[in-house]
Amino acid sequence: MQTASTELSSAAAEVADIRSSSSCRDGAALQAIARSRGVALPAPEAAHLARQSAALLERFRARSMGFWVEVGKASVYQALRRLERDGWVTGRSQDGPQGPDRRVYRITKAGRDRLTSSLSERVASLEPYETDGGLALGFAHLLSASDARRAVDQREIAVRDLLDAIKTERARVSTDRGPGRSVSTAMLHRQESLAKAELAWIKAFRSDLGRIRR
Repeated sequence: MQTASTELSSAAAEVADIRSSSSCRDGAALQAIARSRGVALPAPEAAHLARQSAALLERFRARSMGFWVEVGKASVYQALRRLERDGWVTGRSQDGPQGPDRRVYRITKAGRDRLTSSLSERVASLEPYETDGGLALGFAHLLSASDARRAVDQREIAVRDLLDAIKTERARVSTDRGPGRSVSTAMLHRQESLAKAELAWIKAFRSDLGRIRR
Protein backbone atom coordinates (compact mmCIF):
# COMPACT_ATOMS: atom_id res chain seq x y z
CA MET A 1 0.00 0.00 0.00
CA GLN A 2 1.37 3.38 -0.95
CA THR A 3 2.28 5.79 1.83
CA ALA A 4 1.64 9.53 1.71
CA SER A 5 5.28 10.21 0.84
CA THR A 6 5.16 7.68 -2.00
CA GLU A 7 2.10 9.37 -3.40
CA LEU A 8 3.78 12.76 -3.23
CA SER A 9 6.96 11.47 -4.84
CA SER A 10 5.20 9.74 -7.73
CA ALA A 11 2.10 11.89 -8.17
CA ALA A 12 2.34 15.40 -6.76
CA ALA A 13 5.33 16.33 -8.92
CA GLU A 14 3.30 15.41 -12.00
CA VAL A 15 -0.02 17.14 -11.32
CA ALA A 16 0.68 20.59 -12.72
CA ASP A 17 -1.35 19.99 -15.88
CA ILE A 18 -3.25 16.75 -16.43
CA ARG A 19 -5.27 16.34 -19.63
CA SER A 20 -8.00 13.79 -20.14
CA SER A 21 -6.78 11.14 -22.58
CA SER A 22 -8.89 7.99 -22.27
CA SER A 23 -12.48 6.90 -22.69
CA CYS A 24 -14.97 6.92 -19.81
CA ARG A 25 -15.48 3.16 -19.72
CA ASP A 26 -12.88 2.78 -16.94
CA GLY A 27 -15.22 4.69 -14.64
CA ALA A 28 -17.04 1.44 -13.92
CA ALA A 29 -13.84 -0.13 -12.63
CA LEU A 30 -13.20 2.84 -10.36
CA GLN A 31 -16.75 2.65 -9.04
CA ALA A 32 -16.16 -1.00 -8.17
CA ILE A 33 -12.95 -0.08 -6.36
CA ALA A 34 -14.77 2.68 -4.49
CA ARG A 35 -17.61 0.37 -3.47
CA SER A 36 -15.16 -2.23 -2.20
CA ARG A 37 -13.73 0.46 0.09
CA GLY A 38 -17.13 1.67 1.26
CA VAL A 39 -17.01 4.90 -0.76
CA ALA A 40 -20.01 6.21 -2.70
CA LEU A 41 -18.71 7.52 -6.03
CA PRO A 42 -21.16 9.00 -8.58
CA ALA A 43 -20.78 7.75 -12.16
CA PRO A 44 -19.70 11.13 -13.64
CA GLU A 45 -16.99 11.52 -11.00
CA ALA A 46 -15.78 7.97 -11.56
CA ALA A 47 -15.47 8.58 -15.29
CA HIS A 48 -13.68 11.88 -14.73
CA LEU A 49 -11.21 10.35 -12.27
CA ALA A 50 -10.61 7.49 -14.70
CA ARG A 51 -9.50 10.00 -17.32
CA GLN A 52 -7.25 11.78 -14.81
CA SER A 53 -5.67 8.48 -13.75
CA ALA A 54 -5.06 7.47 -17.36
CA ALA A 55 -3.42 10.81 -18.10
CA LEU A 56 -1.06 10.52 -15.15
CA LEU A 57 -0.21 6.91 -16.00
CA GLU A 58 0.61 7.96 -19.56
CA ARG A 59 2.98 10.59 -18.20
CA PHE A 60 4.60 7.98 -15.93
CA ARG A 61 4.99 5.69 -18.96
CA ALA A 62 6.52 8.49 -21.03
CA ARG A 63 9.12 8.98 -18.31
CA SER A 64 9.88 5.24 -17.99
CA MET A 65 8.76 5.25 -14.37
CA GLY A 66 7.38 1.73 -14.61
CA PHE A 67 10.96 0.47 -14.47
CA TRP A 68 11.52 1.62 -10.89
CA VAL A 69 8.13 2.19 -9.26
CA GLU A 70 4.83 0.32 -9.38
CA VAL A 71 1.95 2.67 -10.07
CA GLY A 72 -1.53 1.39 -10.93
CA LYS A 73 -4.71 3.18 -11.94
CA ALA A 74 -6.30 2.57 -8.54
CA SER A 75 -3.22 4.00 -6.80
CA VAL A 76 -3.35 7.18 -8.89
CA TYR A 77 -7.10 7.53 -8.31
CA GLN A 78 -6.64 7.23 -4.55
CA ALA A 79 -3.62 9.54 -4.53
CA LEU A 80 -5.39 12.32 -6.43
CA ARG A 81 -8.30 12.33 -4.01
CA ARG A 82 -6.07 12.10 -0.93
CA LEU A 83 -3.61 14.77 -2.06
CA GLU A 84 -6.42 17.21 -2.74
CA ARG A 85 -8.22 16.30 0.50
CA ASP A 86 -5.05 16.93 2.52
CA GLY A 87 -4.42 20.28 0.85
CA TRP A 88 -1.20 19.24 -0.89
CA VAL A 89 -2.65 19.93 -4.34
CA THR A 90 -5.59 21.97 -5.56
CA GLY A 91 -7.74 21.02 -8.51
CA ARG A 92 -10.18 22.90 -10.70
CA SER A 93 -12.14 21.95 -13.77
CA GLN A 94 -11.52 23.56 -17.16
CA ASP A 95 -13.43 23.21 -20.38
CA GLY A 96 -11.66 21.06 -22.93
CA PRO A 97 -11.02 23.02 -26.16
CA GLN A 98 -11.96 20.13 -28.45
CA GLY A 99 -12.89 17.28 -26.15
CA PRO A 100 -13.93 16.35 -22.62
CA ASP A 101 -13.39 18.70 -19.71
CA ARG A 102 -10.05 18.44 -18.01
CA ARG A 103 -9.03 19.00 -14.41
CA VAL A 104 -5.95 21.09 -13.77
CA TYR A 105 -3.96 20.42 -10.62
CA ARG A 106 -1.46 22.67 -8.90
CA ILE A 107 0.80 21.64 -6.08
CA THR A 108 0.39 23.91 -3.06
CA LYS A 109 3.16 25.37 -0.92
CA ALA A 110 2.31 22.85 1.80
CA GLY A 111 2.47 20.11 -0.81
CA ARG A 112 5.82 21.31 -2.12
CA ASP A 113 7.23 21.41 1.41
CA ARG A 114 5.90 17.92 2.08
CA LEU A 115 7.33 16.63 -1.19
CA THR A 116 10.76 18.03 -0.35
CA SER A 117 10.78 16.55 3.15
CA SER A 118 9.47 13.19 1.91
CA LEU A 119 12.18 12.91 -0.73
CA SER A 120 14.84 13.82 1.82
CA GLU A 121 13.56 11.14 4.19
CA ARG A 122 13.54 8.51 1.46
CA VAL A 123 17.02 9.08 0.06
CA ALA A 124 18.44 8.75 3.59
CA SER A 125 16.55 5.55 4.45
CA LEU A 126 18.48 2.30 4.83
CA GLU A 127 16.59 -0.45 3.05
CA PRO A 128 17.55 -3.75 1.39
CA TYR A 129 17.49 -4.22 -2.35
CA GLU A 130 14.49 -6.50 -2.41
CA THR A 131 12.68 -8.33 -5.19
CA ASP A 132 10.17 -11.16 -5.11
CA GLY A 133 12.58 -13.26 -7.14
CA GLY A 134 15.43 -12.65 -4.73
CA LEU A 135 13.19 -13.49 -1.78
CA ALA A 136 12.21 -16.79 -3.41
CA LEU A 137 15.84 -17.77 -3.98
CA GLY A 138 16.43 -17.23 -0.27
CA PHE A 139 14.49 -20.45 0.27
CA ALA A 140 16.33 -22.47 -2.38
CA HIS A 141 17.62 -24.83 0.30
CA LEU A 142 14.05 -26.08 0.78
CA LEU A 143 13.79 -27.21 -2.85
CA SER A 144 15.04 -30.37 -4.47
CA ALA A 145 18.33 -30.06 -6.34
CA SER A 146 16.62 -30.01 -9.73
CA ASP A 147 13.95 -27.51 -8.61
CA ALA A 148 16.60 -25.24 -7.10
CA ARG A 149 18.59 -25.25 -10.34
CA ARG A 150 15.41 -24.57 -12.29
CA ALA A 151 14.55 -21.66 -10.01
CA VAL A 152 17.97 -20.10 -10.54
CA ASP A 153 17.66 -20.55 -14.30
CA GLN A 154 14.22 -18.94 -14.28
CA ARG A 155 15.51 -15.99 -12.30
CA GLU A 156 18.36 -15.49 -14.76
CA ILE A 157 15.90 -15.50 -17.66
CA ALA A 158 13.74 -12.92 -15.88
CA VAL A 159 16.70 -10.61 -15.23
CA ARG A 160 17.88 -10.91 -18.83
CA ASP A 161 14.34 -10.10 -19.99
CA LEU A 162 14.48 -6.98 -17.82
CA LEU A 163 17.75 -5.94 -19.44
CA ASP A 164 16.19 -6.44 -22.88
CA ALA A 165 13.20 -4.33 -21.83
CA ILE A 166 15.50 -1.56 -20.60
CA LYS A 167 17.36 -1.63 -23.91
CA THR A 168 14.06 -1.33 -25.78
CA GLU A 169 12.96 1.53 -23.54
CA ARG A 170 16.24 3.37 -24.12
CA ALA A 171 15.63 3.16 -27.87
CA ARG A 172 12.04 4.37 -27.47
CA VAL A 173 13.01 7.51 -25.57
CA SER A 174 16.31 8.19 -27.32
CA THR A 175 14.99 11.38 -28.95
CA ASP A 176 12.99 12.58 -25.94
CA ARG A 177 14.31 15.87 -24.60
CA GLY A 178 11.33 16.66 -22.40
CA PRO A 179 11.35 17.75 -18.75
CA GLY A 180 12.66 15.13 -16.38
CA ARG A 181 14.07 12.94 -19.15
CA SER A 182 17.66 13.16 -17.91
CA VAL A 183 16.68 11.88 -14.48
CA SER A 184 14.50 9.17 -16.03
CA THR A 185 17.43 8.02 -18.18
CA ALA A 186 19.66 7.93 -15.12
CA MET A 187 17.09 5.81 -13.30
CA LEU A 188 17.01 3.40 -16.24
CA HIS A 189 20.78 3.16 -15.96
CA ARG A 190 20.41 2.42 -12.24
CA GLN A 191 18.03 -0.45 -12.99
CA GLU A 192 20.41 -1.74 -15.64
CA SER A 193 23.33 -1.65 -13.21
CA LEU A 194 21.34 -3.50 -10.54
CA ALA A 195 20.26 -6.14 -13.07
CA LYS A 196 23.82 -6.70 -14.26
CA ALA A 197 24.99 -6.98 -10.65
CA GLU A 198 22.28 -9.57 -10.00
CA LEU A 199 23.40 -11.59 -13.03
CA ALA A 200 26.90 -11.74 -11.54
CA TRP A 201 25.41 -12.81 -8.22
CA ILE A 202 23.28 -15.47 -9.92
CA LYS A 203 26.38 -16.94 -11.53
CA ALA A 204 28.09 -17.23 -8.14
CA PHE A 205 24.93 -18.52 -6.46
CA ARG A 206 24.56 -21.23 -9.08
CA SER A 207 28.15 -22.34 -8.51
CA ASP A 208 27.58 -22.52 -4.74
CA LEU A 209 24.15 -24.12 -4.95
CA GLY A 210 25.31 -27.61 -4.03
CA ARG A 211 27.05 -26.35 -0.89
CA ILE A 212 24.19 -24.00 0.02
CA ARG A 213 21.64 -26.81 -0.02
CA ARG A 214 23.56 -29.04 2.42
